[in-house]
Amino acid sequence: MCLDDVFLHNLRLKSLLKMYCSSFYEVDHHLKHSLSKNRGFIEDGYILWIGHIEYLPALMQSLDNIELVYPLKVLTDLENITSRLKFLKSNIINPNIQQHDSDWYLNGYKLQQWTAERQEQYMASCKGAFDAKSDSFAYAKKPPTKAQQYIYNRIPFAMDLCSYSAEYFEKRGLVIPNLTQLTKWHSKEYFDEISNFVDENQGTQSIEYVSINYLKYITQTKKTLTPYFLTSYLINSWAQTICLAERLLEKTYARFKIYN
Repeated sequence: MCLDDVFLHNLRLKSLLKMYCSSFYEVDHHLKHSLSKNRGFIEDGYILWIGHIEYLPALMQSLDNIELVYPLKVLTDLENITSRLKFLKSNIINPNIQQHDSDWYLNGYKLQQWTAERQEQYMASCKGAFDAKSDSFAYAKKPPTKAQQYIYNRIPFAMDLCSYSAEYFEKRGLVIPNLTQLTKWHSKEYFDEISNFVDENQGTQSIEYVSINYLKYITQTKKTLTPYFLTSYLINSWAQTICLAERLLEKTYARFKIYN
């Protein structure tokens, strides 16, 4: 064994690391994007997808296999589109990429520039949202951050079942529909399930709660990082330090337009 303990955002990594470590702790990211007001059920509207340009091939592949009932809005890092055209043409079957003035379209879908303001606006008013990932190693081992962002903002969310997020939420009592289960995805019953789930888990995605969990697991490790006489004052200082680090990361993401 090389390590005593490992903190993971995705427990699928346990099988790859168990020969190097004897103990694992599952930790969350805190919720970076939280709407200012609780959403109600939205009867009609559009579907939202947010992601980097590198995930657009997976999005197009998913759209080839489903028929969306509502219009789709796509937010991505459009400022990088010109440098990624070769990538898109190489990874999408029969790509149709068009530019009209400053607007870009991919297979008939308009691509919009991601901004924090536009994301909040669209999250507040969309009918639902989804994530589309391939079943590659990198995608399958990603944390459930995107799903958490939608679910904890009471947005009806669907996804490819190859993603870890489906396992994450099912273990906690919420079954997320796949992209072909349109009736459930858009139903009032599913929205109510999400709302009840969020109410029961209120505050568990806050930066303070996540920081305290980190510290709790640190104190449970086989070889503690601090002496046994660690006082509650020092514990609180650790929590504040972790919380500060999370906030600094959040500001870095915003400054350089980095998003999940």
